[in-house]
Amino acid sequence: MDNLNQQEVENKNCINGLHRILSLAPKLNDQIAFLILDPFNDSHKFKYFDSNFVKLFIDKIDFDDGALDLSNLFDYISNLAKKNHKDSLIFMENIAQKILGSIDPFTIYRPEPLISAFGSIMKACEDSDEEDLKKAILLQDKFLQMKNIYDMKASFEESD
Repeated sequence: MDNLNQQEVENKNCINGLHRILSLAPKLNDQIAFLILDPFNDSHKFKYFDSNFVKLFIDKIDFDDGALDLSNLFDYISNLAKKNHKDSLIFMENIAQKILGSIDPFTIYRPEPLISAFGSIMKACEDSDEEDLKKAILLQDKFLQMKNIYDMKASFEESD
């Protein structure tokens, strides 16, 4: 086996191990979540993430505690929307549900990656699925009403 194939096997094993750890953890503390968020910024690494892993990761983030920067995750969702808007929409719905279900959710200070994710999802839905487009618009409205997202409305207006 050459080095490239060996590296791919090791990367897949790493993701499988992370998946196992996530499935056993009741929730993630900020430090561990931060370490997992980092590879979402690298397209060579996040190609190993499947939708089950991403959904489980979102489910385990503690939105009541800390101040995670989810920009990498939103960038990942934005890029994924170009290939798979349905999974992207599901991930955004899960994030909204977690934020709305939190007693005191942490603040998202950089809404631009979130807006980019919505832009990609909307564009993908316009071309294929009116029902998903309606869901995306309703979900965007939910995010616009959230108080924990810094300067969301102004950022949306600037992106138009």
